Amino acid sequence: MAGASTGCASMMGGGKSASAGNPTAQRAEASQKQSQEALQKATDAQKKAGEQGKKAAEAQAAVQKAQQALTKAQQTAKEEQAKAQQLQAAATVATQQASETTQTSQQQASQALKEGSAQSAANEQATAGQVTTSSPDRLAVRTSDGTSMAFRVNEETQVSLDGQPSSAGAIPPGADAHVTYRISAGEPVAVRVQVATGAAGSLGTGAAGKDGDDAGTKSQGGGN
Repeated sequence: MAGASTGCASMMGGGKSASAGNPTAQRAEASQKQSQEALQKATDAQKKAGEQGKKAAEAQAAVQKAQQALTKAQQTAKEEQAKAQQLQAAATVATQQASETTQTSQQQASQALKEGSAQSAANEQATAGQVTTSSPDRLAVRTSDGTSMAFRVNEETQVSLDGQPSSAGAIPPGADAHVTYRISAGEPVAVRVQVATGAAGSLGTGAAGKDGDDAGTKSQGGGN
């Protein structure tokens, strides 16, 4: 038995020694090992490639989404630009119309003012004489032919005393006065009153009051 065991062990030992010393077997084992390592590397590379492909797909989806958003934003900007141009055109037209309307209104107002001034001047009359009585709202003068005229004075009456702005109540009796007036509601209303208190600044009551004499004769009843 012991001899058999020894022989068996010797045979096994001889087998290992034969495998270890067999170059072909060693190359086969090395090739198998390299194949397994290469297969594992390929598996790892495939896994990484799959993960990278997923990331690439996600990135591509993000790019497409961004492109869609950009296209939409560009379309919106284009529409807003068109609206802005339309509004600008409308504003330009409105400005032109407003300018034309303003110009027309100004011309009409100017014409009305001219016509009103001309009509007012046409309705005005004048007389000159010596002041007999004066108050803040009334003024009476006597012309060179002895005709007396009374005038109503209001806030629109312009009074100058010796060339300075004044009021009807400040006019002294006896002063020379030149009165421009118009008839309102059947009563003479003083428009402008020019008064001179000194002899050198006398306005005179002769020829200067000729036109007023005719008007005074017409309004004499009111003056008395």
